[in-house]
Amino acid sequence: MNLNEFELHLVERTDLGSGAARKLRAQNKALVAIYGSDFGAKSAYMDYDELKKALASKALFNKFTNLHFGKEKVVAFAKVVQLHPVTDQILHIDFQAVKKGEVVTMPIPVRFLNKEMCEAIKLGGLLNVVCQFVELTGKVEEMPAYLDCDLQHAKVGISIKLDALHVPANMKVHQRYDNKVIATILAARKKGSEVEAAVEAAA
Repeated sequence: MNLNEFELHLVERTDLGSGAARKLRAQNKALVAIYGSDFGAKSAYMDYDELKKALASKALFNKFTNLHFGKEKVVAFAKVVQLHPVTDQILHIDFQAVKKGEVVTMPIPVRFLNKEMCEAIKLGGLLNVVCQFVELTGKVEEMPAYLDCDLQHAKVGISIKLDALHVPANMKVHQRYDNKVIATILAARKKGSEVEAAVEAAA
């Protein structure tokens, strides 16, 4: 199980009205919902700045977080965050509580390796990332933190698809990613360049 570095502390909400919600936000608190198969559903709040820092790391959605909820500690991952349409203030966040052996679906980020060794990029080719995340379904404790794509031998003008990623055999990929382009390496738009010559050679 891949845990991020955050230990988030939550307090259960006893008053669920909209007036109470506004009061909590005025006190620099963020509203939280937690649910899970063995956890039920609970409403809570936490320190706004603590949540903002955790969200900025971008690890809440693809790694598991320890949530301290009263006297119990719950392992969970973020599912949905609601932002104010104008100010981008965090209005609400949902966490799904999980346990060992449970099957979950999570968005896993794609990590591009060996860019500095890729001849196409060294010649001026541009890596165009089309898909930053791929949804995987599998057991909580077997979920990878990243899906790696090795660019060392990538050529200019190619389309990198799902089969170029190192997906663990025990993970199921959501069918909407079938034949989906993950990234491309585009030639620099410069006549007579080495990149353009490489594209013609690869055609």
